Amino acid sequence: KRGNDMVKILRDQGFSAIQGLGGYVFFATGNEEVLHRTFIYAPATSNKDSERAKDKYHLAMRMLDFPNSTAPTDLDPQKWALPDVASYLTFNMKLKDAFNLSESLVNAIAGDEVFYEIWLNLENDVNGPKINIRKELVDLLGERVTILSDVKVPIDLKSERLMALIEVKRPDLVAKALEKAFAHDPAAKKKVINGQVIWELTQEEGIAEDTELMIEGAGFVSKEEGEEAEAEDEPPAVLPNMALTVFDGHLIVSTHVDFITEFIERQGKHTGLAAEPDFIRVNTARQRLGSNLDSFRFFTRTDESYRATYELVKQNKLPQSETMLARVLNSLLSEKEEGALRKQAIDGSKLPKFEDVSKYFGPGGFYVQSERDGWFIVGCLLKKEAK
Repeated sequence: KRGNDMVKILRDQGFSAIQGLGGYVFFATGNEEVLHRTFIYAPATSNKDSERAKDKYHLAMRMLDFPNSTAPTDLDPQKWALPDVASYLTFNMKLKDAFNLSESLVNAIAGDEVFYEIWLNLENDVNGPKINIRKELVDLLGERVTILSDVKVPIDLKSERLMALIEVKRPDLVAKALEKAFAHDPAAKKKVINGQVIWELTQEEGIAEDTELMIEGAGFVSKEEGEEAEAEDEPPAVLPNMALTVFDGHLIVSTHVDFITEFIERQGKHTGLAAEPDFIRVNTARQRLGSNLDSFRFFTRTDESYRATYELVKQNKLPQSETMLARVLNSLLSEKEEGALRKQAIDGSKLPKFEDVSKYFGPGGFYVQSERDGWFIVGCLLKKEAK
């Protein structure tokens, strides 16, 4: 297979510390339609290669540090969490440490010592944005991340929308860093919504070609300077479309600019996710099942989160779509050369209408608690209440 052997790289980077996972799945318990208890077994490994004696793991595996909350309410939905999201995931992570600890992994994937050179180039290149990535972003990251998703109807290839919100300590400085990064980027469009600056990055045909950069050795070079790279087997990487802004103490990154726009325009006009009956049911079930001082919490309305995938399978268009599931399946199942369109494995045209099966898709969720030897996960799916 062409390219890097990611399994070998991850093994060499310490991820073989994850030695197994297992658990139980129960159906129709009386309280839940489905209940599972799962444990990911990752005992501490030898610290002989560790830079810090206190480290539990070594090399890039140390990135997987998800502290448990100090109070049961720490991972409750924020007041800005939209009430009608398809899914809501929130978790604790030491982001600043994770960035620094990714050095060996980035270098292993690149096949060269490029990690620090990339960031120095962003700061010192006369034609670059002149950003000190550590002082102006990494050192300002908080330790809570929240990811929202919804599905826009009617369903098309881009209906699934995702938004990540990362706590930051000095939002004013992070906003200035975005301005420096994108003000002169031809692939970036500046939009102002209700006084809020949003940067939309699009990889349109022509723009992507004109601004294409490749890493060669220690720094960035233009396409013309790196012509010999065209002979390589691997095609150049193209970033996906995205939108970014800084709002209410958070750096926001979304797959769709209209998702950010709607998010901002609806603030102060809703009661929030925490007051939603579906969320309350799942939260009550989580607490009954042991949720307390958690590192992750997840809530989903499966009748919404499954909708895009179901409809695209029915239309036989899942391989062309931009949903997360489609990207994973395309990566795992494609037998053709990279970039070639995978043929859908099943004929979905005979599936019933989504409205006929959605009554079986209830709300669900899970929590995760970090333990000495790994992570304990408990999740459930509840019966959908009749409206």
